[in-house]
Amino acid sequence: MNIEILETIGLTKAEIKVYLALLEIGSSTTGPIVEKSGASSSKIYEILEKLIQKGLASFVIESGMKYFEAAQPSRLLDYMREKEESLTKQRQELQNIIPELELKRKYSKQKSEATIFRGLKGVKTAYEDILKTLKSGEEYYVTGGMLPHKPYFTYIAEFHKRRSKMGINVKLLYTDLAKSIAHNIQDLPGTKIKFAPNQFLSSCFVVMYQTKTLITVASKSDLTLFQIDNKEVTASFIAQFKLLWNQE
Repeated sequence: MNIEILETIGLTKAEIKVYLALLEIGSSTTGPIVEKSGASSSKIYEILEKLIQKGLASFVIESGMKYFEAAQPSRLLDYMREKEESLTKQRQELQNIIPELELKRKYSKQKSEATIFRGLKGVKTAYEDILKTLKSGEEYYVTGGMLPHKPYFTYIAEFHKRRSKMGINVKLLYTDLAKSIAHNIQDLPGTKIKFAPNQFLSSCFVVMYQTKTLITVASKSDLTLFQIDNKEVTASFIAQFKLLWNQE
């Protein structure tokens, strides 16, 4: 007899041995069941309890003694059908929560990562990420006005020379206040510059590349940069940039 089929419907090897022993010896106390099945005497009650829970065994008490008995073999078909019904119900419940799980996954992908940089060292760290992220032939976008920090001008001029040599392209949309910056870099290959009225642009410098938006805010004594890594946010900034860029 192929008893492996009983494993496929969810019975353990120990449960199978005890169930078969019950079928052969009939109503019995635990002693003969242990002897017939080879099950551990310390585990026999646990195994019998599991068979009872599955509807494959039962017991009666006579003179203070428990006598265990196997259910009819046809009960195995009922047990399998119950498992199938349970699986069907679980499958339906799982299908019901799939949309919610997908939504959680979607929102997790949209979470932003924000980093703050300060001072000239922060500027350098943030801007060097542009060169590390972009490849030759790729493009990024910049809008902004004037930043009142001369050390920044020196670094940004050197940065653009390296950027140009690496073949990374940039479109810069400046206010009139930033003409001094534009004058130093306008002739570099891969550099396109346009000017917009001051009221159309923020005084902050905003850099957009791939999934990242870099916002530089100047105070009288320092620079603070906020780097936001979010695909949707950056795409929105780039879309606004292109609207302004394409205006005649």
